[in-house]
Amino acid sequence: MFAAKAEARKVIETECSRISHYAVKIVKANKLDHMVTIIKARSCIKDVAIKEPLVDVVDLKQLVTNVCLIKEVDIYTVMVEDLTFTSPFCLQVKRNDYVHALVASFNTEFTQCHKKNGFSIGSESPYTHWKQTVFYMEDYLTVKTGEEIFGIPQCKK
Repeated sequence: MFAAKAEARKVIETECSRISHYAVKIVKANKLDHMVTIIKARSCIKDVAIKEPLVDVVDLKQLVTNVCLIKEVDIYTVMVEDLTFTSPFCLQVKRNDYVHALVASFNTEFTQCHKKNGFSIGSESPYTHWKQTVFYMEDYLTVKTGEEIFGIPQCKK
């Protein structure tokens, strides 16, 4: 709007956030809609983040919900067909916040050894060289303490 008020002939704004529809209303309210065009766009990095999961360390403080089990696999008895599945989940929100992604991790137990052993790569576990997998969502969720998030991830070959 500053450029329009400074007598620019045409102003084109690219807005990557959800507030773009408010920006349109503000431009109209200021009677500048004849010279200001607002384009709702996404950043190119968001397109990549949505398509490809990110493998990274996620700090426990960043988690907004509890952790829940999606799939348990016994490595000694698993069959290839067991690895195609859907698994409904329910997450409980622990604080008022925004949810931008779902984080996947795993626990491994070696139970057939003479001494049981294992490790976890979850955010709540001690650091290992393994990392979590972050699946960014198309749009974020605004959540409040006590709410639940339901989903049904699908794993297929």
